[in-house]
Amino acid sequence: MNFRPMKLFFSTLFSLVLCVSISAQSSVTFQVDMSVEGANPMGVFIAGSFQGWTPGASQMLDPDGDGIFTYTAIVDTNTTIQWKYLNGASWGMEETVPPACGNPLDNNNRSLDVGILDVVIPPVCYGSCQACGTIAITTDVTLTVLTSNITVAVDGMFLAGSLNGWTGEPMVDNGDGSWSITKALAATSYDFKFQNGANGWEELACGGNRSFTFLENDPAFSVVGCFGQCSDVCVVDPTPAAITFSVDASQITVDSTGIFLLGSFTTPAWQAGAIPMLDLNGDGIYTVTTMVSGPADIQYKFNNGDPFPMGVADYTGEEGADFLGFGCGVDNGVGGSNRSFTRSGLDESTPAVCFNSCVACALIQPVLVFTVDLCGASATEVRLTGALWNWDLTLGPLATDNGDGTWSVTFDPAPTADMDYLWIVDGIQEDLLNEAIAGGTCAPITDLTTYARRSWVLGSADPSDVFGQCGACAGIVLGCMYSNATNYNASANDDDGSCIFPVTSTCLGDVDGDNLAGTSDLLMLLAGFGSICP
Repeated sequence: MNFRPMKLFFSTLFSLVLCVSISAQSSVTFQVDMSVEGANPMGVFIAGSFQGWTPGASQMLDPDGDGIFTYTAIVDTNTTIQWKYLNGASWGMEETVPPACGNPLDNNNRSLDVGILDVVIPPVCYGSCQACGTIAITTDVTLTVLTSNITVAVDGMFLAGSLNGWTGEPMVDNGDGSWSITKALAATSYDFKFQNGANGWEELACGGNRSFTFLENDPAFSVVGCFGQCSDVCVVDPTPAAITFSVDASQITVDSTGIFLLGSFTTPAWQAGAIPMLDLNGDGIYTVTTMVSGPADIQYKFNNGDPFPMGVADYTGEEGADFLGFGCGVDNGVGGSNRSFTRSGLDESTPAVCFNSCVACALIQPVLVFTVDLCGASATEVRLTGALWNWDLTLGPLATDNGDGTWSVTFDPAPTADMDYLWIVDGIQEDLLNEAIAGGTCAPITDLTTYARRSWVLGSADPSDVFGQCGACAGIVLGCMYSNATNYNASANDDDGSCIFPVTSTCLGDVDGDNLAGTSDLLMLLAGFGSICP
């Protein structure tokens, strides 16, 4: 066993104290009232970001039998936590949280910004935003869709969104080319879309869903939009024209049924109206020309194989790339993205892009490998996070242990756009802010105040990183670190207890020969105690 000089102990102790001071924590006490719902005999539980979203792991208790179950968690300060209550120990038994107190961007989870003080959250009724028996404050919200740019379906216009569980509700014809519906809603943010007919979902050029937000005690609130357009007035659609679509499928194994075009402009839209494409000269590039009418902004994808076999939608061959992140598409409103194109009203063509990509196949790097060095530290799990995965600590791709202290993530094919990212080791995301402030170049995406991120630029080499730092790993050099020893090693940064000192002192007990019988001599004696000398 190597002996460590006392000064290293104090350095380690200081580091521990510093670590504690930085990683401050607060307690959060959660309370849910089960008096109306009725508690499951299996127990009432909570699952959230602070405990790995593990159902059945964190049971809430009702020691006084008043129907209010509590649970206290210790969480890091200055963070945002999310959670749901479960009436039982597994998923499928979780509550449905109303939009008024749920996060609409993340499964309507409950959320809390944790500060530096301990928090006791007031009890809420299970599946509600208020205490049991409390009547929610609502506002009448009128939503109106303009339809002068479309032919309204026989069954009329509908509204679907987080305000009604995404179940289409019929709207009322105002007789002037507009349709409306009024809902009594609690103050919060809502996502929604209009439907032309019960299943005629609109596709928005601005991507995703429509949304609105209002505050409690607002007067009557109204929202107006033109069907399929992102403004509150209707713009005349371009003249119908022929568009030629092309996709390079040379880098994939094409299904025996071929390549198909899906889109918002087909009849019916998407899978049920898919159009087969042809590769006439065998070069792997499939094309089709079709007449397109309606809105200027259209959305589409390519599909490897028949997407509607036997009259049933099949999504297995559909492109799944992040077209929004790669710069050639928009949010589809259901957790993905579609390709997008703005037509002019003249006959035109789309670029011949690679399947599942925004660029030509010739521009795609076949394989990209991200590697991180843990500098000798052990780990159970290493993964990437980044904008592609909403900076979530659990959604990015897992790395493979290379067996030499490094871990790698392989993209095959490589991304087709620049990518910001960070590494996560056993759930801990690396922090490069101090490196960026000090001038480090490994984290160029930074505000020098709150965040610093790595960035891979399209076409650049495979990244090779060191976890948590911009420089190379500092190697451990064993050796004697006492300058008055005959075998002093100026390069050593870890003393191995091998120091040899000349015996020049006549002072009793002066082992290291510095003419002083002091602490260092005692430590050296203790280090060698019990040794058998030849």
